[in-house]
Amino acid sequence: MPFEENWLDLTNFLNKWYEAPDIDGLRLTLCVYISHFQLVDNTPIFAFIIGPPGSGKTEIAIGAVEFLHDTYSISELSTNCFLSGFGENNGILPRLKKYPSDNTKSHGVLTFPDFGNTLLTKDQVTRGVIVGQLRRLYDGKMDKEVGNRGKAIQWKGKVTCLAACTPEIEDYWALNRDLGERWVSIK
Repeated sequence: MPFEENWLDLTNFLNKWYEAPDIDGLRLTLCVYISHFQLVDNTPIFAFIIGPPGSGKTEIAIGAVEFLHDTYSISELSTNCFLSGFGENNGILPRLKKYPSDNTKSHGVLTFPDFGNTLLTKDQVTRGVIVGQLRRLYDGKMDKEVGNRGKAIQWKGKVTCLAACTPEIEDYWALNRDLGERWVSIK
């Protein structure tokens, strides 16, 4: 039973060094990460890890997965961070691992240590573009028209997203629910 022993060691460590850590939140975060690889051909999971500032959501939950294989941490969001017009291999998506069974698709887990603050500080137009790009990522394909190329840059595959947020993200994200909910919340 090495898993149970490791989990017990981890929870004992967290309880020793943190004031009332959210062990269930960590368990759910790890389940989201594991499910990406167990269900690679299924619908992705996009999860907000919501808590007040200083609650450990970034340190404990995001920190638990951001250094694991096929995980990519994103500290700054822009309209060009996923696919960039500077070439097919620029941006985050071209760096993802290829599917073993289909070389035209790639996959990975994206972590956002401070998603709400990073997104909500953008102007309304930029936020709208980024949210639209995230919706396309959830759907498994993204095309980006760029002025310096004769064709669109394309990506296909699966990404799972884990985003640390303060509760203010819920007020903002409520505006997007009419377009179809794609995010689950871990509080």
